[in-house]
Amino acid sequence: MATVEEECFLDRVKRFSTEDSPHFEHYDNTGRDFGQFELMNSLREWAALRRELLDMVCSMPENIWHNTATHSTRGTQTLLELLHIVLEHDQEHLQEVQQMNNTQSPNSKR
Repeated sequence: MATVEEECFLDRVKRFSTEDSPHFEHYDNTGRDFGQFELMNSLREWAALRRELLDMVCSMPENIWHNTATHSTRGTQTLLELLHIVLEHDQEHLQEVQQMNNTQSPNSKR
């Protein structure tokens, strides 16, 4: 989540505020090995990056919310639509964690 936040979401939000009609390519990190990352450190990094994203969005002038970008596969999108995608991404990972928790044996839960 921290990698996507930094490489994709944070970059795109910045570009909404600094570029006129930015173009976004499809982002995909499928196949990358994240096994070397420690979970708690990654979550702390993600939380800090998300705070940065939220601070940036909250400080943007209202007219930025109406700006559009072009995505290579999604077409035209607004900043609000991008933020909705960010939330969907969070929800997907939350569901994965819930599924992992549901498959644990009762003895392994803490």
